[in-house]
Amino acid sequence: MKLLQILNEIEVRNIRSYTITVPITDEDTREVIGNRKVLVYPEDSDEEMMNWDKAKKACEKLGDGWRLPTKEELEEMYKQLHIEGKGNFMDGAWYWSSSIESEYNYIWVVDFTSGDAYYNEDEFGQVRAVRSTT
Repeated sequence: MKLLQILNEIEVRNIRSYTITVPITDEDTREVIGNRKVLVYPEDSDEEMMNWDKAKKACEKLGDGWRLPTKEELEEMYKQLHIEGKGNFMDGAWYWSSSIESEYNYIWVVDFTSGDAYYNEDEFGQVRAVRSTT
C-alpha cells in the first residue's frame, strides 16, 4: 500500500504515524549543521516488549528501509511527539535504539517517562521503528 503524506503527518496502513525533524550535528563541534526527516512507524497500543536482537529484526522485517531509531531520533520522538501527547508511547517504558555505546558495547535506550537516555545490555524494552524520508 502506498504512503500518503499529508503535511508532516503520514497515514500508513490506515494507522496514523508521524514525521519528525532530527538535527544533524557536526561530530567534532556538536554544532547543528542541518536537519533530516524521519518517519515514525504507526502507533501501536499493543506493543510487545522484546530484547534488542528481536527488536532489530522486527523493524527490518517491515521492509522498505524500516529500522530501529538512533538515540538522537528517540530523543526527538520524546520531545516532538510524546510530550505533545502524540504517538501512543507508553509512559514508564524505555525504547531501544540502534546506537551502541562504544566503550562498553551497550545499547542506548531512551526512557519515555523522563526523556533521559542511558545504556542497557540485555533486557526487554519497547520498540518503535523509523525510516528516513529525506
